[in-house]
Amino acid sequence: MGVYEKKQAIEADFTAFANSSDSNKAKYGEALSLIEQAYAASDATEKGANFLSEVGLEEQMLFYYLPCQPND
Repeated sequence: MGVYEKKQAIEADFTAFANSSDSNKAKYGEALSLIEQAYAASDATEKGANFLSEVGLEEQMLFYYLPCQPND
């Protein structure tokens, strides 16, 4: 079983657990969709950060946005 299939099996087990009672549904019923939404929301910024990191510009961009400090 590959990684993707293992993840699908884990999610299926969790979904079965979450739907096994009204109490579990109330606590965990939206967990997987909330995680999916969080990944989708961070996807655009993560892709940009990964690109900058891969081309070696991450540090330069950081220093560009840091405020200048006068020399003491």
